[in-house]
Amino acid sequence: MKKNITFLFLLVASLINAQTSLFNGNNNYFVKPVLPSIGSATTSPSLNTPYSVNTGGNVVSDGGVVTERGLVWSLSSAPTISVTTKRSIGYGNGSFVCNINGLNPGTTYFARAYATNSAGTVYGSEISFSTATLPVSYKQHTVNIENQVWTDKNLEVSTYRNGDSIPFAKTVAEWTAFNNSGTGAYAYLLFANNEAGRTYGKLYNWYAVNDIRGLAPAGYHIPSTLEWTTLRNTQPTDGFTFRSTSNDWGAAFNNYNTGDLTITNRPSVSIGDNSTGFNVLPSGNMSSTGGNPITNAALFWTTDADAANPKNANWFYFTKDNIYNAATQIFTFDKGTGMSVRLVKD
Repeated sequence: MKKNITFLFLLVASLINAQTSLFNGNNNYFVKPVLPSIGSATTSPSLNTPYSVNTGGNVVSDGGVVTERGLVWSLSSAPTISVTTKRSIGYGNGSFVCNINGLNPGTTYFARAYATNSAGTVYGSEISFSTATLPVSYKQHTVNIENQVWTDKNLEVSTYRNGDSIPFAKTVAEWTAFNNSGTGAYAYLLFANNEAGRTYGKLYNWYAVNDIRGLAPAGYHIPSTLEWTTLRNTQPTDGFTFRSTSNDWGAAFNNYNTGDLTITNRPSVSIGDNSTGFNVLPSGNMSSTGGNPITNAALFWTTDADAANPKNANWFYFTKDNIYNAATQIFTFDKGTGMSVRLVKD
């Protein structure tokens, strides 16, 4: 009988010990986590542009609770989450796709999906990919930022989509006349008809933007206020990741008023890092009468007219010190103002 009691005691003790591995102090089940499992290789990149790709992975089993998942990439094989080139995309099981941007054209990278829980981090199969080179064709100069594909330079066309020529204003008088008649036209800042004046592209009035013949080449369109808003919300609001690395951003903010140069007191901000590849340059703008040109700012037309004032249309701009958007600030200008134009892929 005594042996039976001893055996029973040992059996109960064993069960109690087993319970302590299954229950915590609050009587909740506790399962020791194991490493998650990424069952498939990192997906092949898509939407490959000179500066970005879309790629992803698939967390098949979380092994506990996956608190972070995403992509890591680098110029060297086997990147880990310790690198700065990392993109976190949510948590938990399932497949995911994310955008990798800030890449260099014509460069080979290595990427892996990863998943992290309390037991540690695991990686999916590694892939390598090469970004597109910068082609000669204008239509392929694009950068993918989140779910939008933008051109990475200012529009430089001199004809509409149907082949009709866009009038070129070489003087203040010509520019004023085109605007007074509501005719689409383009000019260069300060009417510099030379290579130096063409560095940052053409400045179009809104009449050209809105012409039914189409200012944008086939496959592209001029962005709406909403599309500019979407772009803005993907990045910090100071515009640092959009601005080019040009030293011109570090120069004084110049305001030319009827030929007289004045310096506007604006905060000094470092040049951008262009990590998005959007490459905003300080291309300036001109008024409808050719006066008051401003340098060291980048202003872009939207397709939206000002509902409150039929003479005006909405615009979006980057300056040395901030980034503004018509959707939140409701900035509008005379439709005869000369501004840069960017495009979004259809």
